[in-house]
Amino acid sequence: MRFLAFILLVFVALPVEAKSPKRVTIEFDPGISEKVSVQAAWLAYAAHLAKWATEEENARYVCRRSLQLPFEAELSARAALASGIWAKFKAKDAEAFDDYLDSLLRIEAAGFMAEYVWRYHYRSGWKEPEMLRETEFDEWRSRELPEFHAVTLSGIELDC
Repeated sequence: MRFLAFILLVFVALPVEAKSPKRVTIEFDPGISEKVSVQAAWLAYAAHLAKWATEEENARYVCRRSLQLPFEAELSARAALASGIWAKFKAKDAEAFDDYLDSLLRIEAAGFMAEYVWRYHYRSGWKEPEMLRETEFDEWRSRELPEFHAVTLSGIELDC
C-alpha cells in the first residue's frame, strides 16, 4: 500500500489552474481486496477520474456542478479500469482473478460498456447517450452474468 500511496502523492501534486480543483484526493473503499493487482486497477480508475477532472476544459465544469462527473468521464474511467490495466494484469498473470473486474472485461468485450455505466452508475443530470442498447444489454447480462453486482472501490474527492 505504501507504493500506491507514493503514486497517489506524485499524481495529486500536479498543478491545476485557478477555478479548478485545488486538491484531488483518491479514496479507497475499506473492503478493497488485499491483492496488489486489484488495488492497482482501482488506483488507475480513480487516477483516470482525477486526471479528467483536472484537465483545463473539464475542471471548471466539475467545480460548478457540485463535483458531479459526467457520463463520459465515468465511461472512460471504467474502460480504463477494464482494458487499461486489468486486462494487462490478466495477460501477465493467468492466476489474476477478481469477480467484478473479470466481469467488467466481459462486458467491455461484448460491447456493452456504455450500457453498463448508464444502468449501474447513473447520476442525475446525465444526458442519455444516443444509441444505447439497453434491452440487448439486459438480455446478455441475464444470460452471461446472472449474479453480477456492480462495485466501486475507489473514487475521488475534489476540493474546489
